[in-house]
Amino acid sequence: MQQQNTLVNFGLTMIQTIQFFVFFNSSAIFEFIAPFLS
Repeated sequence: MQQQNTLVNFGLTMIQTIQFFVFFNSSAIFEFIAPFLS
């Protein structure tokens, strides 16, 4: 049971990290693309 709990916590941490990187990268990409759009 303890092993499964650790696995779940690891999974949630991975998801949060991925979401953070996706958000950070999307804003950076938008900053990069913005001059070309205007």
